[in-house]
Amino acid sequence: MLTLDEKPTQKLLIFISIATLPAMIIGFVFRHKINNLFESVNSVGYALCVTGVVLIFSSTFNNNDRKHSLFSSAMIGLAQAVAIIPGISRSGMTITASLFLGFSPKESAKFSFLLSIPIIFGAGLLGILGLQNENTFSLSVILAAFFSSFLVGILALRALLKLLELGKFYFFGIYCICIGLVSIFI
Repeated sequence: MLTLDEKPTQKLLIFISIATLPAMIIGFVFRHKINNLFESVNSVGYALCVTGVVLIFSSTFNNNDRKHSLFSSAMIGLAQAVAIIPGISRSGMTITASLFLGFSPKESAKFSFLLSIPIIFGAGLLGILGLQNENTFSLSVILAAFFSSFLVGILALRALLKLLELGKFYFFGIYCICIGLVSIFI
């Protein structure tokens, strides 16, 4: 834990900042190699299977209502960095890492959601700038896509939270494996 006398909100912002750094650095350094992975349906299928196995494995973790620390933030951040690979679930990896570290399902989901804001915003901004430079889509189309995906993301997050509350998070893992196998073999 931090030994500084920050308020809880300030501590949380520090933890989110620390957890955001690995994905930012890895995403920026390896962005061209990562973009190449999007072109391979098999790569995405295998990554979905990996996500599924990790999510199923997460059901074996015990929760101790642990408090955030610099270490836990860095570990969750590394899990988020792995999720840069297409087919690896960002929320699945960060929630699983949190559960592995002893956080409650509710705290794991909360931290994962808060952690998604800067990384998704940054990736979206880079994507918008890249699309604008290519004059492929108008700004209105880009904004419509952003807001519709945001809405769908919120609905998916609600379903994910419900699975976590019910102790059925591994269902998402089974789904990922099925979709991954379809991607690989069809």
